[in-house]
Amino acid sequence: MTRFHACAAVLAVAVATLAGAAGASGAGSRPTPSLRVYTVNMENLLTEKAQCPGDWHNLAKYIADRPKPDIVFLQEIGGKTQLREFVARLNRATRGNDFVGMAAPGTANTHERTCTAQKSHQLNAIVWKRDELAYLPGSLKSWQSLHEKHHHCVRTKHSGTRDLKAIFSVKGQGTVTAASLHWSTPYAGGRPCAAANARDVDRQLSAGDYGGTGLQIAAGDLNISAWTRAHQHRAWYQFLTRAHFADAGERAAAWTHVAKHGAGHKRRIDFVWARHGAGDPARFVGAVTVGFKEVAKLDRRPWTERHCFTYPKDHQLGCDYSEHRAVSTEVR
Repeated sequence: MTRFHACAAVLAVAVATLAGAAGASGAGSRPTPSLRVYTVNMENLLTEKAQCPGDWHNLAKYIADRPKPDIVFLQEIGGKTQLREFVARLNRATRGNDFVGMAAPGTANTHERTCTAQKSHQLNAIVWKRDELAYLPGSLKSWQSLHEKHHHCVRTKHSGTRDLKAIFSVKGQGTVTAASLHWSTPYAGGRPCAAANARDVDRQLSAGDYGGTGLQIAAGDLNISAWTRAHQHRAWYQFLTRAHFADAGERAAAWTHVAKHGAGHKRRIDFVWARHGAGDPARFVGAVTVGFKEVAKLDRRPWTERHCFTYPKDHQLGCDYSEHRAVSTEVR
């Protein structure tokens, strides 16, 4: 028996014990954790002096001023060194040593053409509060998202679109599978394969011990909106709904990214999806999209949307903490 399967067996016994203690009915019932989460594409932690400027430090301040998250899903972090930098900044802002993180396995390879070396290496990651969650050793797994090539959906080769998942036990509340996602842009062939990527997410979170957790959360930058121009849900969105995932932004949908093409079109492409292990959609409380203006106020400097979304050449002026707005919610 491998270490992973041994740990999984012990975890399964613990989950069964918790389920009995909770008085859950039915053989398939599992305790369902309640967690506060964030997801954000950090765009390589760009700073004000970068070629594609940003001010990511302020997001750590914003998080510190609110109830601490249990999990932060990160996309496009510039490798494991930048992940350590993000975690250290978050721990300083929250005046503790609560957070730890891990990136997708493997090295960050070169693929991004904009902003030269500043965005040339990217990985996706998961950060969690270690006094509330315990990582199940051996459960970290990754898979490459799909994009279109020669009219077929094939695995990407870029580290920035390497998705990851892991299992955590939640203090007194059972278990959760957490997955951080980043799908290819429309310009890199992501859109035609969005439905295939959605099916991938369902398979990955249903497989083996991952499907046995009480809660499953998949969050990240999907690079595609929920709606068609005919105001109908896209096929990928419909599939995840049929797979019993709930969308945190469904009712209070707010844009999370401004397209650099098409006159700055605002889109909601960053999502938090969640379902219970028993097969029913999760619930969300207090879902918000973290505005650039609210975060910029922490520096007490002028901010106007018109100024911040002027795109000279291929990048913005950098009033904001990323090119994406974070999504935060409590998942139950």
